[in-house]
Amino acid sequence: MAPRTNINQNARTNGSTSRPLINAVNTGRIELSNPMIAPRPENMSIPVSEFNDVVRLLTTLNDKMTAISSDVSELKVQCQVGAQSTGMQAVLDSDMDPQDIISSSRHPKISSIIWGWLRDINLKTDDLELIRENDDKPTWDVNVGLSDKFNKNLASDLMLYICRQPVAAMVPSKELCGIIVNSYYNCLAASKLIEEDRQTNTTLNRRGNRKTALNKRRKRTYTKHKDAVTEKFNQDYNGVFYRDAMSGDETETNTSVVASRPDWHSDELNTMFDFLDELARDDLGKRAMQLKSRSHVLVHETIPRGLVTKMPTWSKRV
Repeated sequence: MAPRTNINQNARTNGSTSRPLINAVNTGRIELSNPMIAPRPENMSIPVSEFNDVVRLLTTLNDKMTAISSDVSELKVQCQVGAQSTGMQAVLDSDMDPQDIISSSRHPKISSIIWGWLRDINLKTDDLELIRENDDKPTWDVNVGLSDKFNKNLASDLMLYICRQPVAAMVPSKELCGIIVNSYYNCLAASKLIEEDRQTNTTLNRRGNRKTALNKRRKRTYTKHKDAVTEKFNQDYNGVFYRDAMSGDETETNTSVVASRPDWHSDELNTMFDFLDELARDDLGKRAMQLKSRSHVLVHETIPRGLVTKMPTWSKRV
């Protein structure tokens, strides 16, 4: 029997060196780095047809591997979603502890996704397209319990939808279930409100929104004109911009707005707020003519408990 020939030894004898396969694109030669395959001598060219066959083979192999990887990823997602959906059914089939119901404030982005997916029962618009889109969305049936078949199916569909959102990737499935359950009970509570309660809630929401907008505008104006404010008052006001520190109720006419100003505000704080409002009007230029004139009346209010330690001493009336 003839002795075995060492392929690598032959390669070294020929003085050949290995190069990446990608060089074949530029040179028309395939030079393999696999130690089990003897490279061709550098002076040996590969026919174009053979080269093209190799390229097609590698391209086909890459496409198949990519497809397999995609299928595996999709299967993994389906398994995860299926497990979470099963967990949702288990929650609906049991008596859920109230402590497990997750507040919408814990995961606001997920709660926002839920409200966007469900029908908005308070939608107020004249846009027919928006109305049609809203009518096509599902909503909880508050006339039956959460364990009813309709609500169970809706909860499962909602879980499947949420699990495909990137923001839900790191949230435990138990918490996702709790957020969905909370959504149902919020709708149930809203359905039981009498008209007077609805009006009260609407008023409170508008008041809170006005305070939020006013606080953001004043803080934005202060940041823009900080040098001018510091020069006028010789004071750092960074620690006074809180929503609950803003004026409260407002009474509007066609030309003016009268806002109630808490009497715990110091004169210096009120003066600074008025100065910021003037700067904001100046920033609007000609558009400021569209704004209503604004005045204030003092009302007796105690400082909110959350602001007692946050607000600087000089900002509070003794």
